[in-house]
Amino acid sequence: DFPLKILGDGPLAEVLKSFVREKKLSNVEFLGYLPGEEYEKQLSNASFVVVPSICYENFPRMVVESYARGIPVIATRLGSMAEIVTLHSGRLFDAGNAGQLAAHVRAWIDHPEELALMRPLARKEYELRYTVKKNYEQLMDIYNEARQQKATTR
Repeated sequence: DFPLKILGDGPLAEVLKSFVREKKLSNVEFLGYLPGEEYEKQLSNASFVVVPSICYENFPRMVVESYARGIPVIATRLGSMAEIVTLHSGRLFDAGNAGQLAAHVRAWIDHPEELALMRPLARKEYELRYTVKKNYEQLMDIYNEARQQKATTR
């Protein structure tokens, strides 16, 4: 009962498309791979983003790109996503647990005011942890710590 746009592609895309056709889900739109400008437009217009990966993602770009736009994220509790997605910036669910995912989606659809409150928190998460400046500072801290450790072991 709400629009769902699926960006990207994968080995199960045809299976999912068949399921959508079979169930006559007219609210689901498959956008596939999108070039830069169209990708930016679709992402910027999202109410929230779902990252339903069943793989241990190292650092899914989609999460940080969503935060940069103030878009909360629902992601699986796998790999780094369990660290990146916080209660302030999104929600986590167990991989493969459709009930948990549906509950989070339903909560945000039924309570758009909660979702609206999370948008600036998602942006703040980006500003605190993921800007170029913050990444540079973190990298320099690592280098300085390594230099200090080397100096004390001499």
